[in-house]
Amino acid sequence: TARHLAEEILPHRPDHEEVILVLSGRLDVTLDGDRKAAEGGAVIHVPAGSEFQVDGGPDGASAWVTTTSGLTAASGDTTLSPPWAQ
Repeated sequence: TARHLAEEILPHRPDHEEVILVLSGRLDVTLDGDRKAAEGGAVIHVPAGSEFQVDGGPDGASAWVTTTSGLTAASGDTTLSPPWAQ
């Protein structure tokens, strides 16, 4: 699923692996406390159970997100079920 990310997504722990391809723009990615910038063409591997946060910054970015069907993610006491992963 291609998504445009123009906001900060809260830290969360996905229960399935995710692979993200940055199509354009820049994402600031924090994976298990390690923050890095990812620009167009970068691939981000998010292992299941890792703490993950992404920020599209003021200009936003487009990314292709791949996971297996049924992914949920824990954020604090909340369980998220992204519609693109159901």
